[in-house]
Amino acid sequence: MSRVLFIGHEATYSGAPLALLHLLRWFRAHSTFESELLLLKGGPLVPVFRSLVPTTVFPREPKEALSSPARELLMRLFQERLHRLPPDLVYLNTVVAGQTLSKLHFPSSRVVLHVHEMASVFRLHSRTWDIAMMCSRVDRFIAVSHAVRRLLEGTFGIDPSAIRLIHEGVPDAAQAVQPEATVRARMEMGISPDAVVVGMAGTVCRRKGTDLFIDMARRLIRCGRMPSCHFLWVGEGEEYEAFRAHWQRQFAVSSVEASRFHFIGERSDVLPFIAAMDVFTLTSREDPFPLAHLEAALLEKPILCFRDAGGAEEWVEAASAGYCLPFGDVQAMADAVERLSTKPALRARLGAGAREYACRHFLIDTIAPQVREVIET
Repeated sequence: MSRVLFIGHEATYSGAPLALLHLLRWFRAHSTFESELLLLKGGPLVPVFRSLVPTTVFPREPKEALSSPARELLMRLFQERLHRLPPDLVYLNTVVAGQTLSKLHFPSSRVVLHVHEMASVFRLHSRTWDIAMMCSRVDRFIAVSHAVRRLLEGTFGIDPSAIRLIHEGVPDAAQAVQPEATVRARMEMGISPDAVVVGMAGTVCRRKGTDLFIDMARRLIRCGRMPSCHFLWVGEGEEYEAFRAHWQRQFAVSSVEASRFHFIGERSDVLPFIAAMDVFTLTSREDPFPLAHLEAALLEKPILCFRDAGGAEEWVEAASAGYCLPFGDVQAMADAVERLSTKPALRARLGAGAREYACRHFLIDTIAPQVREVIET
């Protein structure tokens, strides 16, 4: 394997772009193939990507339409360059990046699709492009969880032998966060060192359960039994302002209540804020295998998640890292948070289980060689 063209859909501080960034960093240090990156949309991570590999970014257009005239022209120019020097393998980092298969042609290249998405994303994009066609042009699929694998096999009829299950991988978050950074994060939010912080990190949207997190916080703040508990969401997204208005309405009657809810937006330094949490609540309705819950595990945070919502339930209880609760049951999650908030020894035990399991299974040094094997064989 000599030349690999990586294609990503954007360069934001979100799961799939960060997963690609972790892989490219590892490949640069441990692989010999020549790499190039095509991004369908830019973002704050573009300079970081460019420091690792030659990177082409398509220009921004209204609604980022891949079929806009300027992007069509760039596609043709990029296609001409590919004809002159075709890649041996095309690595599509997301299903969204897979739409390039309808615009670019790689007759002599193997194609690998790394699937970080679940059913809702497939449904959304099936309205505008042919997913069956895309799948037919892929040689190997990487599924980030058993839930994703079942979707590929059951819904799209992908041959099981063409699918490799490889979980997401991250660097060791504990080595990247200094204790003083965690102290500063709490100070920035006005949270005392002895307060219990319940948190989530992810794109603000219904799929990630932002509304469920707000509902859980409202119930726990108003129950009166947790007067020193704070609630923290780190992340942004297209629905950020709508959800921000939603939580402001929920807590409009009391400035004291509102002061215990922290909706801090996107941060490039997310790890100190996860480190500042005492309990990580994965409120997602659908989440294949989110990086944030792995980072929380490596930082020894107990994890709460919902069953039938994605990949987290595949390991959390088996690893004694937290609890999997009935799907969408906000009260069950609130009850679990209340229990953990009063039992620091239990939090420590679950957090230790989370880190021990994550260190054995989800570090980038474990995951990246598996992805490299798919690329090279």
